[in-house]
Amino acid sequence: MNRIINEENYSFEALKHIYDNYELRKDYDNNIFAVNLNTKEYTYNEKIIDKIKFSNLWFLSTMYNRSRTTTNNIITKDDYEYAFNDGAKYTYLNMMNIIKQQLENKDNINPVEVLKNIENNNYKHSKDIINYLLGNKYSYEIVDKWSRYAVLNSNKKEKVLCKKK
Repeated sequence: MNRIINEENYSFEALKHIYDNYELRKDYDNNIFAVNLNTKEYTYNEKIIDKIKFSNLWFLSTMYNRSRTTTNNIITKDDYEYAFNDGAKYTYLNMMNIIKQQLENKDNINPVEVLKNIENNNYKHSKDIINYLLGNKYSYEIVDKWSRYAVLNSNKKEKVLCKKK
């Protein structure tokens, strides 16, 4: 059942796919598990659960950094569009490039440096998204796990490409 999410994909499109198709639930013993909303398959795989946590955190980071048409917690069409529009994608890719460099050079994510280096020219909510993602210990840990999986995965791909030459 661990096939429900492609564990090797950390693209923005994969992030959106995860948000659209998976959710976390708790069993009777209060253990978290992941559910594919289309097939109803489930898994307790920690890596998959971490990916879903990040996709949910990403969505929340884009939802609360701007004025909304409603004050309640209901997700609107606008909320969804803001989470996965071109500006959000630009922010995600930029953030992941900065974090990748930090993890490869220092094995640590420095939230202050990510915030300083994020380019805010094309999307006015970039810094707010980063603040939300890295602004507390719980969300920082989720971003750290996602980033380490993604950086490890990208390094594997680079090594494989080098071997083929």
